[in-house]
Amino acid sequence: MVLCRRKFIASTAAVAGLHMLRAADVGEAAASVRLGVISDTHVTGPESVERLAAAFRFLRDRGVEAVLHCGDVTDRGTLEQLDAFAAAWRSVFDSKTRFVVALGNRDMMDSGKISDAERQAAKGRAIRDNPREAFRRVLGEEIGDGVYVTRVGGVWIVAAPWKREGDLERFFMSHTEIAASGAPVVVLQHQHHQGTVFGGKLADWAVCDPRATCWMEMFPDFISFSGHSHITHMREDAVSDGAFPAVAAGSYCLEKSPAAVGRDVAVLTFADGVATLERFDLRTGASLRSTFARRRPKTSFDAREGFTFLQWNIGHFCFGRTGTTAIAAVDAEARSAAFRAEIARYAPDVMGLCEHSAVFAKDGSATRDRILRGFASVDEGPQHGYQCNAVAAKVAGMRRLACKPYAKRTQSTYYLAEEVEVLGRRVVFVQTHLDLGEAAIRASQIETILRDFANCPAVVIAGDFNVSSEAEYAPFAAAGYAAANAANFGHFPTHRRRKLGLTPAIDNVFVRGLRIVEACLGDYALSLSDHRPLAVRFA
Repeated sequence: MVLCRRKFIASTAAVAGLHMLRAADVGEAAASVRLGVISDTHVTGPESVERLAAAFRFLRDRGVEAVLHCGDVTDRGTLEQLDAFAAAWRSVFDSKTRFVVALGNRDMMDSGKISDAERQAAKGRAIRDNPREAFRRVLGEEIGDGVYVTRVGGVWIVAAPWKREGDLERFFMSHTEIAASGAPVVVLQHQHHQGTVFGGKLADWAVCDPRATCWMEMFPDFISFSGHSHITHMREDAVSDGAFPAVAAGSYCLEKSPAAVGRDVAVLTFADGVATLERFDLRTGASLRSTFARRRPKTSFDAREGFTFLQWNIGHFCFGRTGTTAIAAVDAEARSAAFRAEIARYAPDVMGLCEHSAVFAKDGSATRDRILRGFASVDEGPQHGYQCNAVAAKVAGMRRLACKPYAKRTQSTYYLAEEVEVLGRRVVFVQTHLDLGEAAIRASQIETILRDFANCPAVVIAGDFNVSSEAEYAPFAAAGYAAANAANFGHFPTHRRRKLGLTPAIDNVFVRGLRIVEACLGDYALSLSDHRPLAVRFA
């Protein structure tokens, strides 16, 4: 089960007085996991303890199993201020309540408001000297070095501290069990994701590393919480229903003035397939409620009926790091077994491959023998660096119709077209890899494909389209094609955007003359390619 942005429903409710805020008043449901959320507490010292304890008591009375903090626990990043935070915590919670934090810029003394002299004077008594040990000492919690993960009940909590948000990408690629588990995932970071909360109209200082946003766009089943801006979360646009669910945690800022704005806390409840977020302003007593209906995107087919096509940019079997495979001979059998197992999960009748290599490993063994053993027909196109398309079919008699190069632009790209008998009729399968350059180049290449197969009654066009936005797919719809991934698995570019680092992209499949029954996405393939396989079942 995951959070589905398309099923996101927001509703609001105001409560007249703080004393009226009881669980029954906000429609409490039987909870499987209940989490408190707070951010930007900016503890200054002992004078902050009682005001912070009031927030903790509020969360405790709502039965939270853990408190998630989006950073700036302290105001100046000193151990004395962290001790004051811990004093407030211990005055309310026992050892059963967990604490999870994504450290903020103030915690790490990375702020223009903290002078070099102040940093120098704090050496030896600063959180940033050893954050892991500091939180273990005062709260008994392991916060990890860099991005870390913990689990509360059935929910994964992933925390990315200040200036480490870009590491989320590599973290999730090395922890594929998180996405594959089907459990809810909450991601904490200090800054907001670009283009999400508050209409995306925030200054650069308020948004995090774009690689983190790029990753979240690939996996819209995660929900993100962030702070830093101090903009109250008691606004409708503090919750974003865009490429993925994102929530601004607001602030519970403990400035010297008791009247200072910022008394924001939230409760996130996972129960019965629904995630409910309740946002509270403890200063005014107001509350807002948002509900996320949770549904895991399909990652496999149940009963195998009809006809299945699998599209996969296979990255030359080594994450696309080179134009030819780099698998060592000693690893060939284990690696080929892993690829065969992934392909077998979808039981494809026809498979289209991009960035394919005819040679599987450095021992010279052929891909046909290593991973395409069960396919009666295999056609491998020419290899031009990264560009090498292939089509494989379980049935014999596949016939090549064309292998057509596009006009040379940034790369040498082409399409490979095959005719295969499917469901009692002849279907054309076009496998391609479009240019990495400007959108106008790709538009010309898409126009070429659509024109060349305009008169074919049944066509499947698949591949790595390298689009920078889904708007580039518009010509397919205009020509009567249906998209297998019509934003079902997120809004994303299929190119990994080299400036942002490695990103597991998702390609697409366009169909005319056949009915798409369902599509599913490979969550388990991140150790095999920088693209995720997309399987489509036809009637």
